[in-house]
Amino acid sequence: MSEYRQNVVTHEWVVIAPERRGRPHEVSLTFTLPELKEYDPSCPFCPGGTSEREHTIYELREAGEWVLRVVPNKYAPCSGTGEPRRRINGNFVSISGYGIAEVVIESRKHNETLATYSLHEIENILTAYLVRYRELVKLHPKIDLVTIFRNYGPLAGTSLLHPHSQIIATPIVPAGLRNSFHEARRYCDAFGTCVVCDYIGRELELGTRIVLRNEHFVVLEPFAARVPFETWIVPLRHHAGFDLRDDELPALATAISTTFRKLHKLMHQPSYNLIIKTAPASQENVEHLHWYIEILVRTAGPAGFELGSGIYINPMPPEEAASLLRDINT
Repeated sequence: MSEYRQNVVTHEWVVIAPERRGRPHEVSLTFTLPELKEYDPSCPFCPGGTSEREHTIYELREAGEWVLRVVPNKYAPCSGTGEPRRRINGNFVSISGYGIAEVVIESRKHNETLATYSLHEIENILTAYLVRYRELVKLHPKIDLVTIFRNYGPLAGTSLLHPHSQIIATPIVPAGLRNSFHEARRYCDAFGTCVVCDYIGRELELGTRIVLRNEHFVVLEPFAARVPFETWIVPLRHHAGFDLRDDELPALATAISTTFRKLHKLMHQPSYNLIIKTAPASQENVEHLHWYIEILVRTAGPAGFELGSGIYINPMPPEEAASLLRDINT
């Protein structure tokens, strides 16, 4: 029987409806992306491509050549020049399109994925994320939200197949995030604790939705998962803003590598969105927020009910998804 579930962190509702798996294409565990070569001469991100003529914001080099680059987003939705000026015309409110958009070119190779990277390569990517996050917060006081994300596959909105992530920094925090932050503050006011810390503690006690755990991170399928194989990677150390200590970097790289090896082995290169959910820059050190990584595997897009109600229908119970992932050997 189906069941409504509420996400204690975001307060969003979902419907867990396993009987819907009888519908055509509702959940497929097999995906096929085209086989890619290590180098594509037409790709702007490959060595010798047009991105090498762009300004380099950040770069990691090994053996005399770049292994990771951060460059401006050529198709940025915002501009780093000017000021975020608010304009009010009656009840119409707008702000000039101030913001910063960057692309993290994760590898020289055209055909790498998070499931095939070495741990060292994933550590390089996380280091780039952290350096750029800290610099954007430090050097741009008008910026309040830094969103780091990775789109992979046709169902996740990817536009280029070469492995890359994106960073977009904006002066505004949208209503959906503000509402979840407000609920976290209310929880902290009522109980004196962080809602994510309490939630993770409860999940660890139960164990049924835990995929893996190491000394610094836990990987789980959330109680109110919106889609099959929605996965969270949560730091055990409380911190509101995205932050990694030296000993946490390899632990997170290991958690990411193992998670994606399991997902790729089970589903063969599924489309997904990976997002680092972090506090606004103005709330980096508050006690009621807690950063984490969210992975949304894309088996289908939202339909009318999801768009109209905001309630996702998930045909796979997260307990089953966690069990399947735990059983995959990497």
